[in-house]
Amino acid sequence: MTVTNLGYAIALALAATTVASAHAAERGDPSLDCAAAYMDEVSRAICADPASAALDRRITARFETVRRDLPEDAAMALADDQHYFEELRGLAYRASGGNAAALQAVLAERAAFLDAVVLGGPELRAGTWRNFTGTVAVTDDGSVMIVEAQPAYGQSICRVTGSLGASAMAGKVTLHGQPRRSVRLERFGTVMVVTDSAMSAESPCALGGEPFFRVAVQPEADGVTEP
Repeated sequence: MTVTNLGYAIALALAATTVASAHAAERGDPSLDCAAAYMDEVSRAICADPASAALDRRITARFETVRRDLPEDAAMALADDQHYFEELRGLAYRASGGNAAALQAVLAERAAFLDAVVLGGPELRAGTWRNFTGTVAVTDDGSVMIVEAQPAYGQSICRVTGSLGASAMAGKVTLHGQPRRSVRLERFGTVMVVTDSAMSAESPCALGGEPFFRVAVQPEADGVTEP
């Protein structure tokens, strides 16, 4: 009987939390504790700006939904990507001189990315994969474009293009493109891991094995389109 009561109490608590979160989202409250004794400058900026607060709440809610529905390894990878985003949004905010509109733009981009993450479906040969740092786009004919960006400053620091030929993109694939290097693509469901075999101190790329998540959006560069 005690177990039943405990389960009922937990269910009520979860329901109350869900309702409270929904009401907070409707009000545009941030996911942050704005009454905390210590907050960094970007947290204070989010709490002070209703538009940023609403985007922060949207990001947090969608992140939890996506992470819950992804396989365990992919969910852990998304959590790492989210942590990277949270670090670099502060850099972007400071680089803008504390501009609220710049912060909103970074938050809106993250919200749009999380909204577009594909949670299921077939492993398609062509498509677009993204994370906070860049994009991998693959066309039906096997043409590949990889762009790695510096989110804090909006600068592209790595661009690799090439062709997979007749590869079905199952398992490990080596892409020979420009600049001269080999890039390994590994598929794990809707997640792609990209590793630059030419990683070195002088390499302009930062493709160190980070995961990219398949997204249901059109890529924006060089006319590479979704199937």
